[in-house]
Order: sequence, then structure tokens, then C-alpha cells
Amino acid sequence: MPVAVELACQELLHIWKQRPEFGPVILIYAGDPNALEASSAAGSLLMQSERHPNNESALRRAARARETANLVVAFIVEEDGNVVWSGAELLREIDARKDATVGGKPSIAKAPPSA
Repeated sequence: MPVAVELACQELLHIWKQRPEFGPVILIYAGDPNALEASSAAGSLLMQSERHPNNESALRRAARARETANLVVAFIVEEDGNVVWSGAELLREIDARKDATVGGKPSIAKAPPSA
């Protein structure tokens, strides 16, 4: 199989896994270490993980976390550890949804894939 076809298939699978209903998934994130009282060592991050039934649930939770804490890192993975939303993709999607919000109803805007 040509390499270009294999790469295209991998990208299509990645996009397919980013559907709102895909899941279950795990949201992994850490906030600003200066804002975390539980962080005893200087410069340490307290990583948190939460299971969600699907991407939509995890994306909404990440958006809430971004509003209440300065997210340093956040990503969504499958139960086997494969990344569904990388940190940059996830933050772009959260921002795109926030920008697309009209009248309190979030749009299902999809940020363009990274190059």
C-alpha cells in the first residue's frame, strides 16, 4: 500500500474518532500550578483524569475547566491510551466552540485540522 494512502487512512481514522458521540474517552488535564494549593513542590503539575462516555462530554468538561483554571495541558485519549484530541487540537476546538456560541447555544464548530 502506498505511504500516502496509509497516511490518509490514519488521518481519516483520527478525524472519525473526534466525532462528538465517539467514546468512551478519558480527559487528562492540569491547571496552572500556581493556582493549585495541593501542589507542594515548586513547578509541579497536578494531573487529573476523568472518564467520559463520549467526546462531547469530555469537551464540555474541558471547556468548563478552561474557564475556571488556566489549563497548562489537556488532551483526550481512548481507553487504550491512543490520543483522540491532542492538546493543541483540544484547545482550538474549545476556542472555536466558544467563538461560535450564539444566544447561549454552542455551535458544533470544528476547528480546521492542524498542518
